[in-house]
Amino acid sequence: MKGLAALAAIAWFPSLSWIGGGRLGSYLATVEGNHAYVGKEYGEAMKHYRAAQREDPTGGVPPYNLGTVLYRQRKYDKAINSFEQAINSEDASLQAQAYYNIGNCHFRANDLVKAIESYKKSLQLNPKDADTKFNLELARRKLKEMAQKQQKKQNQQQQQQQRQQQQSSSQAQQGKKQQDQQDKGKQSSAEKKQAQATKKGQQPHGKKAAMSAEDARRLLQAIAQQEKDTRKRASKMMQQPGEYPVDKDW
Repeated sequence: MKGLAALAAIAWFPSLSWIGGGRLGSYLATVEGNHAYVGKEYGEAMKHYRAAQREDPTGGVPPYNLGTVLYRQRKYDKAINSFEQAINSEDASLQAQAYYNIGNCHFRANDLVKAIESYKKSLQLNPKDADTKFNLELARRKLKEMAQKQQKKQNQQQQQQQRQQQQSSSQAQQGKKQQDQQDKGKQSSAEKKQAQATKKGQQPHGKKAAMSAEDARRLLQAIAQQEKDTRKRASKMMQQPGEYPVDKDW
């Protein structure tokens, strides 16, 4: 992609009326500043342009040239302020170049919306300027690409969020399923233990309950007493004479 068209040229020659109006100092300072600018001695150029501005505080050329130096130094906000002062000039060509350079500053600062607005204003003053037309279309294409990239990024973020939500939901369902299985296993184990305990607590059908030690002692005593009484009666019967029944004499 072809790059941004170059910064509009510095103003070399102020209006001749300046010289006649006693502004020769501003003219000479501007010329000196332009020579330094061409030699890329931007600090020296700025010194002369400021001197020209002091000689002509209301003129459009000195702030315009100061803006070009600030632009080269990548001080875009300060450059825009200087170019905006140049717009107050009565020279329509200088105004068009100032808007063009303001557009370039916004473009470099990646503020494409303002860059497009500035290029449009420049074309209103100079509709045939090819560089302004080129930069306007370049800014529009770049703005469109940025919007598409932003939309793509948002779509990717939404898809990622949906995947994360689905994954979280799947994990939650899996965890619930595992918990249900564990709870079911615990319940089954508890029921089994309870059944075993109940089975142990019941007596088998047809069998008597186990006799306690006290009951066994009492039963043995009773049996012993019964046997004792039986022997006693038998002994007594053996000691008495036998009696036999007789027929009654009528």
